[in-house]
Amino acid sequence: MMKHQFVEEQRANHTVKRMCAVLGVSRSGHYAWRARQPSIRHKENEELLSRIRAIHEQSRRLYGSPRIRAELNAQGFRCGKNRVATIMRQHALRADVKRRRFRRTTDAKHSYALAANLLLGKQQTEGAWASDMTFVPTSEGWLYVAAVMQLKTRKIIGPVHGREDHPGAGL
Repeated sequence: MMKHQFVEEQRANHTVKRMCAVLGVSRSGHYAWRARQPSIRHKENEELLSRIRAIHEQSRRLYGSPRIRAELNAQGFRCGKNRVATIMRQHALRADVKRRRFRRTTDAKHSYALAANLLLGKQQTEGAWASDMTFVPTSEGWLYVAAVMQLKTRKIIGPVHGREDHPGAGL
């Protein structure tokens, strides 16, 4: 179908005979495609496209295919996620993603004294642990991630959780 559609769009620039030969389709097949009525699936996709466009505009172009599909299902129009994604891709409908501004959270150019590494050069670090933490922005807020590592074996002892029943909760 895509080849026939391309031939139809380019008829003003090239001959049908040459385009069909280059694309590997028969001329009779192309003319049969032109005379054919749109299929039921094609008509359903056209209706689905109009609904997708309406929901996309209603969401101020913020919804992608998963949210649009959920909205369609809530309206009683059943369709698959790949079908919605394909139709949106074919018609260049996509969510306008708002990029967050990068914020520097560490000041490396401070004048404070640096802490000395007290473990440097020590052979026995059996009981020494190191830990680090970071945070990640999510749609539900900030997610804090921390881990504790045993220095000698360099194995992660475990993540630090805020739960009281976890052995590393007090760290």
